[in-house]
Amino acid sequence: MTLTGACPGTLLPQLAIGHPGRWVLLGGLLGGFLFTRFSDLRGRPPKTQPNTQTQTNGFSHPQPLRLQSADDLIIPSRFGLDPDLALLAYVGLCNLLLLLSAIFAPSRPHLLNPFLGGTLIGLAQFATVTLIRLPAGMSLAYEAGRWLWCLIDPILPFSLQKPGPLPRSKALTFASGILVGAWMMSRVMPGLGWTVNIGMSKERGVAMGFWMVFGARMAGGCPSGHGFSGMSMLWVASVVTVVSMFLGGVGTAWLIN
Repeated sequence: MTLTGACPGTLLPQLAIGHPGRWVLLGGLLGGFLFTRFSDLRGRPPKTQPNTQTQTNGFSHPQPLRLQSADDLIIPSRFGLDPDLALLAYVGLCNLLLLLSAIFAPSRPHLLNPFLGGTLIGLAQFATVTLIRLPAGMSLAYEAGRWLWCLIDPILPFSLQKPGPLPRSKALTFASGILVGAWMMSRVMPGLGWTVNIGMSKERGVAMGFWMVFGARMAGGCPSGHGFSGMSMLWVASVVTVVSMFLGGVGTAWLIN
């Protein structure tokens, strides 16, 4: 993301307002296309299944597999914290970071106040959960290549595995809405148009777009899925992923400079 100046979610609205990132998008689509096959191979069940039966008086009695509870995946349950207090602490930490950033690292003037922009993003998150029962997240839409695999596999002389389930159409609908919405905003507010030449070669754009999307799908989400949705639910995996994003981004920028 540091090398492309985008993430799987921001790439689409950037293109809609004139950002020269079509090669990054091509690489992202290729990354999503190949990840679907990689995830199918990785997800194949092992040849030997774990023994889930016990012997009693010569008879076998199947024992249910113990699956990890979803409650164990969020910070309050994992560390035994009160959910309300944990949420308040998280909101307080975010506001503290915003205040420190405004004081010690003020940004240039924007067309839209960042605080107002963040509020609008939160309202958009609320709308997606309410209307389509799906938290905001963009990287899943790049797995649309699975549909192409379903067309290719029947004509191949061999097939490595049974194709996985098709991606949910809601993710593609959400991505389409982002494109249309960004394009409409660029017409209402012409100042949103992109005028900066980032000087990225085609090869770099494709390569970086590929790893950006492939890595996001390996992590189970991107800055919108983990950063907005996962962090708002205090998911442990999202906290780890977002911290890793910042460390990787800062480290990469430091190496470049």
